[in-house]
Amino acid sequence: MKDLKYLAAYCIPLTALIGVMFRGPWVFLTPVFGFVIIPLLELIFPVSNENLSSDEAEDKSKDRLFDWLLYLNLPVVYGILFYTLFVVVNFNIEGYEFIGLALSIGTVLGVNGINVGHELGHRLSSPERFLGKALFVPAFYMHFFIEHNFGHHLNAATIEDPATARYNQSVYSFWFTSIFGQYTSAWKIQLNLLKKEGRNFF
Repeated sequence: MKDLKYLAAYCIPLTALIGVMFRGPWVFLTPVFGFVIIPLLELIFPVSNENLSSDEAEDKSKDRLFDWLLYLNLPVVYGILFYTLFVVVNFNIEGYEFIGLALSIGTVLGVNGINVGHELGHRLSSPERFLGKALFVPAFYMHFFIEHNFGHHLNAATIEDPATARYNQSVYSFWFTSIFGQYTSAWKIQLNLLKKEGRNFF
């Protein structure tokens, strides 16, 4: 029963859904919840430093509930995205509402899309990797799968890794070097993979 706490991962999509449904100031519920309320709750509630025992970790790794909690993100992410697009096209949306919806849906695509896609991209089974890739699509972040698995894991913490910040690099500078560096790195990696397989660009 205590594993149901992991349903909290769906709080972000829930707040986004509330914003899309009620609009008005509610469109900012997700950024306020994610970037104000959650950090405040983390300051209030005690931190647990407990780790699972080896047996507990083994049991949990076999529990399919955790896999299904990851898979559920696919219909959640796409459902909220398409519902939002439907609302934007069919209803009169004020400028500030559009901004709030963009921030909210962007947060969902990052939290429940890219983060979960990253996890599924590490799995060994092809169907799970496919789901991971599908979660990158709405954020136009497909290159991450290639760069992360074939670049970052090889070059982590080296000068060749665009996903590793340089010493004393500002977060703003790192954002640019990471985003654009990972994209160009993914192209280079994919071209090399195709060349090794004797396949052409297309």
